[in-house]
Amino acid sequence: MDNSKQNIEIDFFHNSIKKRQQILSKLLETSEPDLILEKTLEACAHYLHAEAATIVLWGPEIGFYNTTYNISEEMSIKGSLLKPDEQGLDNRLYRERNKKYIALSNYSKNMDASKILKPLGFNYAFGIPLYIKEDQMVGSLCFYFLKRTEKISEKEIALLEEIKPIVSIAILQARLYKDITHLETKDNKTNNFLNLLLNSSPDIIIDADLTGKVIFWNKAAENSTKFKFSEIKNKKLPLVPGRNEENFYELLTEVRNKEIILENNFLFQTKSERKTNEIPNSRTINLSLVPVINDNGKIDSILITGKDISEEEHLQKKIYEYHLALRNKDEEILSSKEKIKNFQEDLKVAQKFAIIGQISTLLSHQINNPLMSIISALSVLVDDCEDIFNIKQNKEEKEFTDAKSAIKTQINDIVLEGRRIKTVLKDLRLFSEITREKHFRKNTDLVEVVAQTINDIKTQKKYKEVKIKFTKNINRAKIYGNFSQLKYILNNIIENAYLSIKLKEGIKGLIQITLENILYQQKNYIVISISDNGIGIEADELDKIFDPFYSNWDPYTIYNNELKKYHIGLSLSIVHTIMLNHYGRILCKSPAINSKNDEKKTSGTTFILEFPENVEFLKEER
Repeated sequence: MDNSKQNIEIDFFHNSIKKRQQILSKLLETSEPDLILEKTLEACAHYLHAEAATIVLWGPEIGFYNTTYNISEEMSIKGSLLKPDEQGLDNRLYRERNKKYIALSNYSKNMDASKILKPLGFNYAFGIPLYIKEDQMVGSLCFYFLKRTEKISEKEIALLEEIKPIVSIAILQARLYKDITHLETKDNKTNNFLNLLLNSSPDIIIDADLTGKVIFWNKAAENSTKFKFSEIKNKKLPLVPGRNEENFYELLTEVRNKEIILENNFLFQTKSERKTNEIPNSRTINLSLVPVINDNGKIDSILITGKDISEEEHLQKKIYEYHLALRNKDEEILSSKEKIKNFQEDLKVAQKFAIIGQISTLLSHQINNPLMSIISALSVLVDDCEDIFNIKQNKEEKEFTDAKSAIKTQINDIVLEGRRIKTVLKDLRLFSEITREKHFRKNTDLVEVVAQTINDIKTQKKYKEVKIKFTKNINRAKIYGNFSQLKYILNNIIENAYLSIKLKEGIKGLIQITLENILYQQKNYIVISISDNGIGIEADELDKIFDPFYSNWDPYTIYNNELKKYHIGLSLSIVHTIMLNHYGRILCKSPAINSKNDEKKTSGTTFILEFPENVEFLKEER
C-alpha cells in the first residue's frame, strides 16, 4: 500500500460550507481533470478516516477503475475492467443500484469482496452508487478500512449524500464540461451522446453566462417550467418577481468570485403563469451554482444544477395540515375524555344516592315491619294484662291460664321481631366492614376452616334432617385470609343449601363438600365445592344472586315458625366481597332438567370457591 499521500494538503470536510466552496473552487482551477477527482477522493477518504478509496466508472454492463486513493501502483488496479456478475463491492453496487449504500464487514473474508483487493486485508468497506441519468448508474464510490469494526453511522450516511454532488461536480468538470466547451471540435456522435446524457438527467441542468442568461437548458428544466430551451435561450431565469429574484443575483455575484453555492430554494414561474401574471402554480426549485473555470483560471460560465421540490413542499404542507387536524382531534378527544370523566364522577355520585335510597327503602321495610309487629304485640299485651287483672279478681282460673298463654305468645313475637331487627343491622354492619377490608388476615388453613364449620353445623338441631358429606384430597391448604370471614362464607352457602333442600319435598337431603388442589396455568389453586340436591336456582337468577339486596327467599312462607330467618339479600353479596378480598373467585352452577310434564325445573346447586395458594405476594402487589 502506498503511504506517499499521507500528508494531506487539504482537510475538506472539517471546514465551514463557505470554506469548502473555496477549496473546491481551487481544485477546479486545475487543468488536469484526473487530479480533480484524485484530490476530491483524497479529501473524502481523509474525512472518513478510510485507509483507501476508489472511483469506478460504469458503462453498459462493464466498468473500470478510474481513480484510486492510497492503493499501490504495483497492483495495477487503475484501468482494470469489472463485470457486474463478478465479486466486488463495486460490482454489487451495480447489481443493487437502487440502494443508497452497501456496507461489508469482515471484508477480506467476505464473498462479495474484490479478488484484487482481498490481499490488502481490509476489515470493513462501504460504497455508494453515482447517477447522472435516472436509473442508469455511471459510477461507484467506495471506501476501505483496515481496523474498523463499527457499522456505518447516520452521520456518515448523511455525509455520503453530501459527497454525491461533490463527486458528481468533479466528474462533470473533469470529464463532461470540458467536452461541452469544445463542442465545435467534437463529431456529431459525441455531441449527440453528451446532449442525450444531459437531457436524460432527472435533475435540472442549466448553463448560464456571468450575468445569469441561459446558455443551456435541459429537458428537466423544460418539464418543470414548461419553457422550451429555444424560448429561454439568452434570457434570464424565469424567477418570480419580488420573491427571491434579488437573492439569486446576490449569490450570482459570489459565484463570479469563484464561490460555490449549494442548495438554495428559488421560486420559478411556469410558462402559463408568465402570460397570465399569476403565481398559483409556481415551482420551487432547489439550485446549486458552480463556476466553470477554463484552463486560464477564468470563469467561462456558471453551471446551475437543481431539483424541482414543489411536490415535496406540497406534501410537507399537507402533512402539516394533517398534523394540525390531528392535534385538533387530540384536543377534542381530551375534551371528550374530560367530559366522560366528569360524567363518570357524576354517575358515581348518582349511584351512591341510588344505593342510599335503596338501603333506605329496604331498611324502612325490614325494620319498620318488625317495629310495627312489636308495637302491635305490646298493645295486645297491655290489654291482656288488664284482662289478667280482672280475671284474677274474679278468680276465673281457666281464663287466667288462657291469658297467660296469650301473653307468652306476644312476648315471643316481640323477641322474634327484635332478633329480626338485630339480624338486619348485623348484616349491614358486616357488609360495610367487609367492603372496606377492616378485618385482619393472616396465614390460614382452609382444611381447619372447613372442618370447624362442619363441626359447628352438626351441633344444630335442624341439620339432623340432612346428610353432610365431606371429602378432602389434601391435608393442608394454606392461604392468606381471615378465619371468621371464611367460616361466614361456608355457613352462608350451607344454610342456603339446607333451605333449598327444605323446599323440595319427598327427598332425602344431601350436602356434599369437597376440598382439593388443582393446577391451572402453572399456578396452584385450592378449590372448595359445596353441592346440594335441593330445588336449585333458575338460570335467569344466577347472574343476580351476588347483587346487594337481591333475594328470592320469602321469609314468611318457606320456613316453619321455629326455623324462621329473615333475609335482606346481603349474605351472598357479602360472600362475594369476601372472596374478592381473598383474591379468590366464586361460581354458581345449577343444571336444568325437564320433568315428565315438560315443566322446567332445576336439580340442585353447586357453589365453587377458588383460592390461589400462597398469595402473600399478591397482597404486596395489590
